[in-house]
Amino acid sequence: MSSLQLVHPAGYLQRLEQICSSLQGPTMVDESTYIAPGSFGACCETANAVLAVLDAVLEHSAAASSTGPCPAGFCCVRPPGHHVLPTRPMGFGVVNFIAMAARHAQHQHLVPVNKVLIVDFDVHHGNGTEEIFYRDPSVMYISTHQQGLWPYTGKIKQVGAGGGLGYTINLPLPGDSGHVAMQMALEQIIWPAAVHFQPDLVLVSAGYDAHWHDPLAGLQFQSRTYHMLCQSLVQLSQELCKGRCMFILEGGYDKISLAESVCDSFNGIIGAGILDTFDSGILREEPLDRVCDRIQEARGLWWGHVK
Repeated sequence: MSSLQLVHPAGYLQRLEQICSSLQGPTMVDESTYIAPGSFGACCETANAVLAVLDAVLEHSAAASSTGPCPAGFCCVRPPGHHVLPTRPMGFGVVNFIAMAARHAQHQHLVPVNKVLIVDFDVHHGNGTEEIFYRDPSVMYISTHQQGLWPYTGKIKQVGAGGGLGYTINLPLPGDSGHVAMQMALEQIIWPAAVHFQPDLVLVSAGYDAHWHDPLAGLQFQSRTYHMLCQSLVQLSQELCKGRCMFILEGGYDKISLAESVCDSFNGIIGAGILDTFDSGILREEPLDRVCDRIQEARGLWWGHVK
């Protein structure tokens, strides 16, 4: 509970616990989110799992030799949380676990963690995470998501405010963007921004609803895309912060593509080969000219605030 209170007020958590304990069955709290009698307990178990993995990553980092990186962590947990605001459930979730992990890392005493990079590749913008850290220069938030989707946030010109100006980067991708678009985003946005920021920890909101077979959106990622993303983000953490890297499962609503993509993510994390044998020739052509324009605009906005 104490780590949750680094993000959510105690009153919000107490009220959530009280409401859940009084319910007889699932109850909708907005157009997409319900809670049930076991919701608060499930969220506490998820929070404990996330913190256990994070502490293990940090402990390995503290014990590792100066020449060897620590292993990355991956939390296969639900419900997702990157839409959740400090006092409002949203987007299937009631607790923002990635924000909790970032704040916990900054408050723990295993290893010094001052700056946290959060990369969010869910197809939907993580509006909750963005809002929590929007004015905070100690947390850089980078989101790639499909343009025009719910929750209708994550505009390219939303780059932070106050002391956090330049520490939020949004890359809304046009529909049909896929593997090549994400490779461009990695090389031209995520890596340069991370190198400039020099994080002490890399956290990843790992959503799998950008997969071409997922029913909720219109991007064209493949499981090999997630292999590439996870492998690259682990390599980035090894170069910048001794391999301190943790992934938390967010969206993903087609069971087969979710399973295949998570398995390829695991292989990317541990440096194993790609399992994906899908023939990408049947997918629609990616709008790479529009993707390039978006990337250049996002780079220009970010660099204009940090140079």
